[in-house]
Amino acid sequence: MALSSGMVNEDYVPLLLNGFIGILQNRFSLLWDHVIECLTILIKRFKKNAWDLFFEHLEFYQVKSLSLDVGASKLRSEIPEAKTLAECFNRYLAHEFDSTPCTTVLTFLLQVLEKAPNVAESYSHQLIPLFLNFLGYNGVDSVESFIQQKCKRKEWRSILKEWLNLLKLMHNCRSLYKNQVLKDVLVNRLLDDVDPDIQLKSIECLLNWKDDYLIPYYQHLRNIIVPKNVREELITWDISQNSGHVEEAHRAQLIPIVVRLLSPKVRKLKTFAPRKYAGVNNRRAILCFLSQLEVGELHLFFLLLLKSLFGRDRGTVTLEGHSDSVIVVQQQTFSLLNGSVFKAIENLTLKKKYGFLYVLEDVFKTFDAFHIRPFLSSLMKLVSLILKSCMSTKKNEDGNQNHSSGCCLSGDFGVDDAAISIQSSAVMSKPTKQVKDLRSLCLKIISLVLNKHDSLDFGDEFWDIFFESVKPLIDSFRHEGSSSEKPSSLFSCFLALSRSPALVSYLNREENLVPSIFSILTVRTASDAIISSVLNFIENLLKLDNDFVQENDFIKEVFYPHLEVLIHSFHELFQARIHAHRKFTIWPGKSELRIFKMMVKYITNPLLAVQFLDILLTFFKRKMLDLDVCLEALNILKGILQHLTSEGYKISGKILKAIHPILAFAGSDIRLCICDIINCLAGCDPSLAYLDGLLQKLNAMSSVDIGELDYDTRVIAYETISPALFSSHVADHALVILSQCIYDISSDELILRQCASKSLLAFIHFASSLLKKDTENSLADGAACKEAPTGVETGQLNWTKAGIQCVIKSIFLKNMKESMTKDISIQKEWVSLLRDMVYNLHEIPDLNSFRPLCSQDAEVDFFNNILHLQVHRKRRALLRFKNAISAGNFAENIVVSIFVPLFFNMMINGKDGKGERMRDACLDSLAFIAAQMQWKSYCSFLMRCFREITVHPDKQKILVRLVCSILDNFHFYASSSDDMEKVPQVTSGVVVQGHSVRHVPPDIEVYLQKAVLPRIQKLLIMDSEKVNVNVSLAGLKLLKLLPADTMDSQLSSIIHHICSFLKNRLESLRDEARSALAVCANELGIEYLLFIIKILRATLKRGYEMHVLGYTLNLILSKTLTRNTIGSLDYCLEELLSIVENDILGDVAEEKEVGKIASKMKETRRNKSFETLKLISQSITFKTLAIRLLSRICKHMEQHLTPKTKRKLEIMLLNIASGIECNPSVQTDELFIFVYGLIEDSIASEFSQCRGRLEALTNEKSLHDPKEKEKISCINAIGMKNSHLISVFALGVLHNRLKNMKVDKNDQQLLSMLDPFVKQLGDCLNSKYEDVLSAAFRCLASLVKLPLPSFDMYANKIKALLLCIAERSGNGNTPMVQSCLKLLMILLKCSRISISDDELHMIIQSPMFIDIQTAPSPLALSLLKSIVAQKLVVHEIYDIILRLAELMVTTLSEPIRKKCSQILLQFLLDYQLSEQRLQQHLNFLLSNLSYEHPLGREAVLEMLHAIIIKLPERVIDNNVQTFFLHLVVALTNEHNQKVRSMVSTVLKALIDKTSDHMLDPILEYSLSWYFGEKQNLWSAAAQVIGLLIEVLKGGIEKDIGAIVQTATKILKDSVDAVNDLKIGFSSELVGVPLWKEAYDSLFMLEKMLLHFPDLHFQLAFQEIWGMVCKFLLHPHVWLRNISSRLVALYFAAVSESRADSEKINQTTLYLINPSKLFSIAVSFLTQLETQEMDDSIGKIIAQNIVFSICGLHSFAKQEYYTSFRKIWSMFDVSEQNSYLEAFDLLGSRGAKRTFVLSTSVTSQFLTKEEDTSALESIDNLQSLLVVPLLRKLGKIAVERDESQMKIVFNCLRMISSQIGTQGISDYSVYILLPLYKVCEGYAGKLVSDDVKQFAEEVRNGIRICWG
Repeated sequence: MALSSGMVNEDYVPLLLNGFIGILQNRFSLLWDHVIECLTILIKRFKKNAWDLFFEHLEFYQVKSLSLDVGASKLRSEIPEAKTLAECFNRYLAHEFDSTPCTTVLTFLLQVLEKAPNVAESYSHQLIPLFLNFLGYNGVDSVESFIQQKCKRKEWRSILKEWLNLLKLMHNCRSLYKNQVLKDVLVNRLLDDVDPDIQLKSIECLLNWKDDYLIPYYQHLRNIIVPKNVREELITWDISQNSGHVEEAHRAQLIPIVVRLLSPKVRKLKTFAPRKYAGVNNRRAILCFLSQLEVGELHLFFLLLLKSLFGRDRGTVTLEGHSDSVIVVQQQTFSLLNGSVFKAIENLTLKKKYGFLYVLEDVFKTFDAFHIRPFLSSLMKLVSLILKSCMSTKKNEDGNQNHSSGCCLSGDFGVDDAAISIQSSAVMSKPTKQVKDLRSLCLKIISLVLNKHDSLDFGDEFWDIFFESVKPLIDSFRHEGSSSEKPSSLFSCFLALSRSPALVSYLNREENLVPSIFSILTVRTASDAIISSVLNFIENLLKLDNDFVQENDFIKEVFYPHLEVLIHSFHELFQARIHAHRKFTIWPGKSELRIFKMMVKYITNPLLAVQFLDILLTFFKRKMLDLDVCLEALNILKGILQHLTSEGYKISGKILKAIHPILAFAGSDIRLCICDIINCLAGCDPSLAYLDGLLQKLNAMSSVDIGELDYDTRVIAYETISPALFSSHVADHALVILSQCIYDISSDELILRQCASKSLLAFIHFASSLLKKDTENSLADGAACKEAPTGVETGQLNWTKAGIQCVIKSIFLKNMKESMTKDISIQKEWVSLLRDMVYNLHEIPDLNSFRPLCSQDAEVDFFNNILHLQVHRKRRALLRFKNAISAGNFAENIVVSIFVPLFFNMMINGKDGKGERMRDACLDSLAFIAAQMQWKSYCSFLMRCFREITVHPDKQKILVRLVCSILDNFHFYASSSDDMEKVPQVTSGVVVQGHSVRHVPPDIEVYLQKAVLPRIQKLLIMDSEKVNVNVSLAGLKLLKLLPADTMDSQLSSIIHHICSFLKNRLESLRDEARSALAVCANELGIEYLLFIIKILRATLKRGYEMHVLGYTLNLILSKTLTRNTIGSLDYCLEELLSIVENDILGDVAEEKEVGKIASKMKETRRNKSFETLKLISQSITFKTLAIRLLSRICKHMEQHLTPKTKRKLEIMLLNIASGIECNPSVQTDELFIFVYGLIEDSIASEFSQCRGRLEALTNEKSLHDPKEKEKISCINAIGMKNSHLISVFALGVLHNRLKNMKVDKNDQQLLSMLDPFVKQLGDCLNSKYEDVLSAAFRCLASLVKLPLPSFDMYANKIKALLLCIAERSGNGNTPMVQSCLKLLMILLKCSRISISDDELHMIIQSPMFIDIQTAPSPLALSLLKSIVAQKLVVHEIYDIILRLAELMVTTLSEPIRKKCSQILLQFLLDYQLSEQRLQQHLNFLLSNLSYEHPLGREAVLEMLHAIIIKLPERVIDNNVQTFFLHLVVALTNEHNQKVRSMVSTVLKALIDKTSDHMLDPILEYSLSWYFGEKQNLWSAAAQVIGLLIEVLKGGIEKDIGAIVQTATKILKDSVDAVNDLKIGFSSELVGVPLWKEAYDSLFMLEKMLLHFPDLHFQLAFQEIWGMVCKFLLHPHVWLRNISSRLVALYFAAVSESRADSEKINQTTLYLINPSKLFSIAVSFLTQLETQEMDDSIGKIIAQNIVFSICGLHSFAKQEYYTSFRKIWSMFDVSEQNSYLEAFDLLGSRGAKRTFVLSTSVTSQFLTKEEDTSALESIDNLQSLLVVPLLRKLGKIAVERDESQMKIVFNCLRMISSQIGTQGISDYSVYILLPLYKVCEGYAGKLVSDDVKQFAEEVRNGIRICWG
C-alpha cells in the first residue's frame, strides 16, 4: 500500500529492491507473488532509482543461470582440500544455503518486467543485448554464430519462454534496439525450434512488427503450431500457388516461415503425441501439405533437413543441380561428398542416421518426381554414403571380432579373461544388429526410389558407391534364400533394376549377380515369397527383352548367357516341390507359365528342351488344376515339341501319362489342344496313329453348327471301343481312351453318357478276362500301384494284374469318388458301373467284398435301387447295405471314398417333408458306417461334417444330427489292460454313466479335446441369439467321451447357456431352449436331473421366468421319463414338488389368473404342472413315497379353500391318480390297502368320527418307526377338512384299477380283497357330496358284475338310492346322474339285483324322460333302450317314442340321432302296434322327407330303409304306393347329392321288397311321367325307370323303344338349349337348361345298356350316340362324365364283338367311323387339358383316348395305299365338317393347314409350287390323323399338372402295347419325347419323383415293346 501510494522515500528504493530480491531468494513461495507485485510497482514508480540496480540483478542471475553447471563444476574442482584446523573451521562456516535457484529468481525478475512492458521497452538497449547474450550471441555477426552449449538445458527453455513473453508485450518492436537483428533471430532460429510453445511465442513476437505478409495468416500459423490443430489445418489450408489462399506478394516471406514452423514436426515425432504411429501419420500429412509448394520454395525445407543432419560444424551442404540459387549452410560445398562429408556421416550417431533416413523415406514416398527431381541426386548420394558407412562399420566390427578371437586362441586366458571376452562380445552384438538394420533401411529407401523413379539415372558416382557397398552381400546372395522368409531390400533393388530399361544394364556390374539370383530357385529351404520375387525378376528381364528388342540388345547379354542355369534351377525347384513333404502355398501356376511362354522361343537345344519338358509336365500333377493354366501349359508343350522330334519314342509315354487325367474333366478347348499334341506325337511315334484318329473322332465338332458336337461321329467312334481294343494297345493308350470316357460319362447328353458307360464296361470285361487268365502267373505286385499311379511305368509294358488293379483304382474308383457329388443321372451311370465291377472283377479283393450287395432280383439289388426314384426302394437298398457290411468284411477305402460321399450327398440334397424319411435313412447308414471305420477315417469323416456346416449353413441341422450319430457310434476304447493303465485316473463330482467302465485312449482323447471340442463350442456361440438343440446334444455326447474334469468344467456352461435363452421374451427361442434342455437331460440321464433343475431355479427366479420354469420342467420330464426309470425321481422329489406347488398354488398361479398376463405367453395360457404331477406320480416308488405326494396337498386342505383353489386341488389329485395307475411299481394289494385306508378315514372325518384304520396303512409295521409316524400324521391331517376330496381321489384310483385290470371271477384272493369295498361304497352313498356319490357309483358298476358276497347285504340299499336319484333328476348330463344311469343299465342286464316293472315305470316318469327333447342325454337314451328291450307296456312309453321320433329328425347330434333311430326301430319291431298307430309313425317319417335340414332327411331315409328291409312284405305292399309317391316327390325336389343317392337307395329297396303285382302301377306311373309334358317329372321318372330296369330287367323290354325315343327327344332338346345359349365348354354354369333331365336320361340309358348289351349297335341308338359325342364337351361336368362312361361302354362292346364277327355288322358301328373316332379323341383330349378329374374318370378318359387313337392307326394302316383325296371324296358333308370342327378344337393351325391341303382337289390359297411342296411333306394318313393327336398328348403332359401327366403316360404305354413294333417306330419321336423330357429334367417345371419314376417305367416298357 505504501509503494502504491508513493509514500516511500527514493533513498530507500535500493534498500527495498535488495530486500525484495532477498525475499525471492528465500524458499517461501507464499510471499513470491506479493514480492513480484511490489517489484513491479517499485520499477514503475521509481524507474530511475530502481532500474540500474534491478538490471544488475537481472544480469547477475542470467549469467549465473547460464554458467551454473560449468561454474559449479569448476568451483568444486578448485576448492583445496582442508589441511589445517582453521581451514576446516572456515570450510564449515562456508556451507551452502538452501536458497531459491537462480533460474527461478531470473524467471521472477522477467515476470516483473512483463508486468511493466513500457519500462522494459524504454531500456531496450540494455535488455536486447542481454537477451541475445542469453541466446548465446557474443556479437551478432550471423544468426548461426551462437554458442550451443548455453542452450541445452531444460531450465534454459523455460527462461527463454519468459523472455519471449516479455518481447511479445513490447508492441513497438520497430523502435527497439537492434530490432532487425532480433527479428532475424526470431525468424531464422527460434521458429524452427522443436518446442511448439516457443514457436508460438516467437510468432506472437513477430506480430509486433506488423508485417503485411504475417498478420492475415496468424490463425493459420497458430493452428499449424498447436499439435492438436495441425491435422485439421493441413486439410483446410491450401497454400498452393493456384489456390489463392496466399497472396502472391506474401509468398516470398510467408512460405519460409511456414516451412520453418513445420520442419521440426517432420524431424521430431514427439512433437505430436507419445504414440509412434500417430506421429508418423502426422509427419506424412505435413509432407503432403508441403508438396503443394513450388519446387523453388522447397529449397529451404531440404536445407533445414540437411542442417539437422550435419549441424553447424560439418562443412557445407549444397543442393546440386541449382547452381544459380545455391544456399550455403557453412563454408564448404557439397562437392567434397566423398571426402569430408563422408567423414561427417561416419561421425554421426546411429540414432541421428536412423532419424534422417526415416524422414527421407517418408519424403520419397510423399513427393512426386517433379518436386523431388532437383534434390534427388544429392539425397541419394547421402543415402549411398550412409550405406557405405554401414558397410565400413561392419567391416571394422568384423575385424575387431576376428582380432579378439585370434587373441583368445593365441593367449592363455584364465576364467576371468574368458568372462570378460564373453561380456565384450555380448556388448558388441547389439551395435552390429543396429548397423545391419540401418543398412537394410538404406537399401529399402534405394529400392523405394528405384521403383518410383525408374526412369532417372543417379549418376555413375552413386552406382559406384552402391555396388562397392553391397559387393559383400552380392557374393553371398544365393544363401539369402535359405535364411530369410521375405526378400531383402537389396533384392528389391535388383527387382527394380530388372523392370527399368534405363537401369537394367547395371546388373552387369557384377558377373555373378544374375546367376546367383537364378540359383536361389535351387535352394530347397527358400520361402515362397523369395521364390516369387525371383520369378518376378526373371519375368521382368524377359518382358524387357520382348518389349525392347531393338533398343536394348544388352538385355540379351544379361539373360542369354544364363539360360542353362535358369532351366536347371527351374528343374530342381519343381522336382524338390514334388518330393517335398511340406505343403507349399505357391505351386507352379500362371507366373511360371508366363515365363515359360516367353522362354520357349529361345530353347532350341534338344537336351535343354527335354529338361524343359520335364518342368512343364509337373504342371499337370496338381490335384486342383486351373483350367486356364492347363490350357496355357498345353500350348507351351505343343510349342516345344518341334525341338523333340528325335525323342518321340522316349517322350510319348511320359507325355500321355501326364496329360491323360486332364481329359477326364477339361473342356473342349483343352481337349482339342490335347488332340493336337497327340497328333504331333503321332508324327514321330507311329504307334500313336490309331489313338490319334480315335481321339479326334471322340472329340469331333459339328461342321455345320458352330460350337455343336458331331454326335454321329462320336457315337460311331465309341462303337469301335471293345474289349479287343484294349488288349491290342498298351496301357498308356488305354488310359487316354478311358479318360475320354470318364469325361463323357458326366455329359449332359444321354447318348454320350450311355456310349461312355458302354466303353468303360468293355474295359471291365477286358480286365475280368485278363485277371482270370493271369490269376496264377501275376508279373507285378501292389508296389507298382504306388510307384505308378496310372498303372504302368513306361508306355511299352504289357497288361498285368497289378496294372489292371492300378487302373481300377486310379481311373475308375478315383473318378467314381468325385462323381458321387454330381447330378443323379451321372451317379446312376457310375453306380451301374460299380455293380459291373463288383460282379465281374472277383480277383480284386476290395471289390469282391461288396458282392453280397448284388442280386439277380432287381427289386433286391442294392445298386439298382440306391438311386431309384421311389423312396421306399432307396431305403430298402440302404437297409441291405447295412446288413451286408455288418459282418465287417468290406473294403473301408471304397466305402469311405464312394459310398460315404454318395449317402452324404443324398442326405444333403434330401427334400423337406416327404424326403425326411429318406434323409434319416441316409443319416443312419452313415452313422452305421462310422461305427465300422478305423480311427483315421472316423476323425476325417467327423471333421468333414464340420466343414460342410460352414459350406452349407442351411443344412446345419441335419449335419449336426449326423455329428451326434457319429459320436453315438464312437468305438475307440482301450480294450487291453495296458491301454487301461495308460488312461489317466480322473475323479470328478460329475460322473457319466459308464464312464468308469470304458476309457478312451489318451491320443484320441487329446484329439477330441483339441480339435473337435473347439468346433462344437464355436457352433454353440456362433449365433448368440439362437439355441441349437442338436449342437448342445453333440456337445454332451462329446463330453461323455472326455475326462471327468473336462465334463465338470464344460457341462455347467452348456446348461447355463441353454437356460439363459429361457429368459428371452421371444417364444420361439424359449421353445428351442426347452427342446435343447430336454434332449440334454435325456442324453445325460435321470442322474443329472437334479443338477439341471438347480441350474433352472438359479436362472429363472422372478416374474414371468417362474412360469417358464414350470412349463420347462414338464417338457423335460415328459421327454426323459420312461417305464425303465421307476424310482429314479425319488432323490429329487422334494425339488420337483416344490416347483409344482408354487406353479399351481403359489404366487405364480395367481398371475396366471390375470387375463392380461395369461394371454401374453404360452407358458401362462396353460398350466403344465398338473401334467408334471402325473409324470412324477407314475415314476416314483409307490410303496414308500405315495403318502409324500399327498402331504403338500393335505397342508392346503387344512386351510379355507376358495372355489378356484378347490378346483386346482381336485385336478392335482386327479393327475396323481392317473399317474399312480400308470406306475409299474404299484402292486394291486398295496394299492387296495392304500385306497381302503384313505376312504375309511375320509368317511370317518366327514361324519366326525375319527376312527381311521391306520393299521391297514401301516401294513403291520411298528408305529415307533419315525417314517411310519410321518405317514400316519399325513393321513390324520387329511381328515380334518375337505376330506371328501380325498374320498373322490381314492375312489378314482380304485375305479381306474378295476377298469384296467382283468378280474378273474375264480380268483378268490382277489375277490376277498374287493369284497370289503362293497360296504365302504355303501357308506359312501350316504355322503352329501355329489362327486363322492358319482365316484362310488362308478366303482359299484365295476364290482356289481363280480360274485361278491356283500352285494346281497347292500343290494336293496344301492337300488333304492339309485331309483331315488333317477326319479328326482331332471338333467341327465350331470356326472352323478350319468354314473347313476350307467349303474342302472348294468343292473337291468344283471340278474343279481332285479328291478320290477313298477320301478321301471317310475323311472320313465322322471323329468329327464318327460323333457327328453329339451335336454337329451345319450345315457338316458341308452337306459330307455334297455327299458324298451324289457318290453315295458305303459302309456307313457308311446308318448316318449313320439318325442324320440321328432328328436331323431331335429337333433344335430349324431350319437343322439342314432340312439333315437335304434329305439324307434326296436319299438316298431318289438311292440304290438295297431294299423292306425303304425300308419301314424310311417306318415310322420314320410312327411319329414321334406325337412329343411339335410341331416334330418338323412335320418328319415335311414329309418325308412331299415323299416322297408325289416317289416314284413305284407305291410310293405299295403303302403307301397304311399312310399313310392313320397319318395318320388322327394327325389324330384332334392338338390343334395348325398340325400338324392339315399332316396334312390330307398326306392330300390322298396322296389326289391314289393311284390311283382304291385310293381305294374309303379311302372305305369313312371312311364306316364317320363312320356308326359311336365318337364319337372322327367328327371325323377328317368331315375325310377333306371331302378325298375335293374329290378325288372326283362319285364321292361317291351317299353324300351318308347323310352329310347323319349330319351332322344330330351337329349336333343338339351343339346339345342346349349347351342342356343352359345355356352362354351369352359363355361361351368349351374343354370344350364335341361342338364339334369339329360343327365338322368343318360344314367338310365347306361343301366339299360348294361342289362341289354345288344342295344349298343341298334340303329335307334345312333342318334343318341351322336348326341353323346356332343355331350363330351357339355359345360356341366356331370354330363361330360356320364358321356365318357357311355363311350367307354360302347368301345368295350365293340372290343367284345370283334371277337365274334358274325354277331355284328361292321356298318352298324357308328362311333368306329374314322371321323367320329377323330372327333371323340379330340374331345377327350380337350377334357384332359382343361378338366380336373379323379382317378376313376381319368382312367375312363385314358381308355377312350387309347381306343380312338389305335382305331385311327388301324384305319390309316388299312388305307395306306389309298389316296386321302379319294377317301375324302367318299365322306359326306357331315363327316367332313366333323373333321374340320375337330381340328379347330384341337388348336393346331399347322395340322389343320396340312389336313386342308391334303383334302383339296385344287388349292385356292397356294400357288402350284407351294401346293406341291406342301403335299410332298405329307407321308400318309398317320401323319394327318394320328400324329396331331400324339403331339397334343405330349403338349398336355408337359404343360398341365401331374395328374394329367400320369394319364398321358398311361395312354402312351397302352398305345405302344397295342400298335406294335412298327407303330412305335412310326410314332417314336412323338411318344418318347414327353417321356424323355420328364425323365431327363427338361420338362420346364418341377416334377415329383413319383411322376419321374412312372415316366421311366413307361419309357422302359416302350423300349421292351420296341425291341
